[in-house]
Amino acid sequence: MKIWLFSAFTLFLAVDQAQATCQAGNCRDGEGRATFSNGDRYVGQWSRGQMHGQGIYTYTSGPVYRGAFERGKLSGRGTMRYPDGAYYAGEWRNNRKHGEGKLVKPSGKTTTGRWVNGKLSSRSSALASNTNRTRLRDCNVQTCYEGRGRYTYRDGAVYE
Repeated sequence: MKIWLFSAFTLFLAVDQAQATCQAGNCRDGEGRATFSNGDRYVGQWSRGQMHGQGIYTYTSGPVYRGAFERGKLSGRGTMRYPDGAYYAGEWRNNRKHGEGKLVKPSGKTTTGRWVNGKLSSRSSALASNTNRTRLRDCNVQTCYEGRGRYTYRDGAVYE
């Protein structure tokens, strides 16, 4: 539920950006601090009046994103921390989890994998293994997805 709410908030990020009020610095081309009409705040780098480069975006609802922005959107590497203690650290594109990342829930349960448009596409690397110690990379325990993958058998043989 909280992740769905996050998705709704990120949609407002791009829309509400035009209504930012620069509080300090250069919010056109440089480093600056701005407050948005919905109460959200941003501190970081700007280009052509848009969040671009490294910055910190604080939502009034509680989540805080620290990382890369591109043309006003969460894009690149960054970490979103949620009020309940959960966080996602990894790659973003167009305000959504996209690429390699790790989601850690308040319970400590960790999901590591590849995300596509905000949804977990495949679990990856060391998390995927079976009972006979076969290791999978870019695969999950059921199958390797389209594209590259590496399967290491217990005896050391490798299938790529």
